[in-house]
Amino acid sequence: MAKLKSTTLCLLVLLTMAARIVAADLLTALSGHTATIANGVMHIIGGNTATTVSNTTVPTNSHYTLDLTQPFNTSSPPVAPVPGATSPTAPPPIAHHTSALRSDNSSFVIWGGGTSSNYTNLLDPEIIYIYWTGNNTWTTEPIPVGPKQRRYHTAVINSTDNTWFDIHGGVQDAQTGASAAATPVIQNTVWGCDTSAFTWSNLTASNVQLYQHSAIMLTNGHTIVLGGLQQYVADSSPSVAQAFASMNQIQFYDSIAGVWSTKTSSGETPPLRAGHSAVLTSENHILIYGGYGVDGQPLGDVYILDPSTLTWYQPNITGTAPNPRYFHTANYVNNQMIVVGGSGASNSIYNDVQVLSKVLGTTELASISSAYAWVNNFSPTGPSITVSNSPSSPTATASTPAKNAATERMSGITLVLLEVVIGLAIVVAF
Repeated sequence: MAKLKSTTLCLLVLLTMAARIVAADLLTALSGHTATIANGVMHIIGGNTATTVSNTTVPTNSHYTLDLTQPFNTSSPPVAPVPGATSPTAPPPIAHHTSALRSDNSSFVIWGGGTSSNYTNLLDPEIIYIYWTGNNTWTTEPIPVGPKQRRYHTAVINSTDNTWFDIHGGVQDAQTGASAAATPVIQNTVWGCDTSAFTWSNLTASNVQLYQHSAIMLTNGHTIVLGGLQQYVADSSPSVAQAFASMNQIQFYDSIAGVWSTKTSSGETPPLRAGHSAVLTSENHILIYGGYGVDGQPLGDVYILDPSTLTWYQPNITGTAPNPRYFHTANYVNNQMIVVGGSGASNSIYNDVQVLSKVLGTTELASISSAYAWVNNFSPTGPSITVSNSPSSPTATASTPAKNAATERMSGITLVLLEVVIGLAIVVAF
């Protein structure tokens, strides 16, 4: 009988290990990917991922979905791979590209990005990739006159006409198909794409060249650009403060008038950063998260900008925060910010899903000390946490050290490990 109990226990342990490993394998560790929500489902496209060779990463053309129509725990999010990545009309392996939802809410477009030397010949700035969720197919649309290939740019859906999206900034370098001997070119151009007629329009360029920044278009058609790099930082070079754009000299773009302006913010100005995320909340405030700082190290802080007064606030976030990160994605859904993947300390790459939830009965600025919390659960109907709760999020998937953070920012070099804990930590290499 004792032997039977022992055998059963061993079998249960093995099954538990297998289940946890499989669940984690559903989402490859990703950095520099995109996450677009169509009809309640998040589509996670591309990004850099680890290889079997130590200290290397490569862009991928992977496609995962995360169903946001059902509740889930962040320890086992309903992430599933989508077939069709090898379709001849699907994007090549890319990272640091952009994605924009079309006005039908059931299809989205992919443009730009960089890749490895094996695939740069497949990059074509005159091609827009379109994914149709209804029949799980990719198609392409050629647009002969448009922006130059770039990565680390931003794309925002035009709030006054959602058939358009605007791209801004970015960098042209070897990963985008430029000559390896050529000096990388940081862009300040703005292009608008009509996703119904599939045409590009060359809009008003900004006064500042930027990449690895964030951009949010407000409901009035004004875009706010935050952070990023205004000078090129080579792969092997450490970060320098003068390369970072100011966080209190904020760039505004009036997409209706086609005019740029610079305005000074006040309040608790965030530290300089790049590779961060920005979302527009239900209260029409901008919430930024993460990125990396002037020391090249990842950040895990959260700041809120009130666009109406240009005042920065640093909220007190309850719960256990996930590992600091950059080049992650963030989407705001029913007062919950969903964070997927990203790069962390020592160039680790994460395969986790984290949720920052609004606290019931609070407003972002009046309740700055208790408005948000990191939680274990996502609810499609909105938050359920109250002020008295102090939940904790799971620790993100652990990863092994690789090169310094500056190297990942431009070349993406890492080795990822998965931690499986059953009584003790068992490390399994991806």
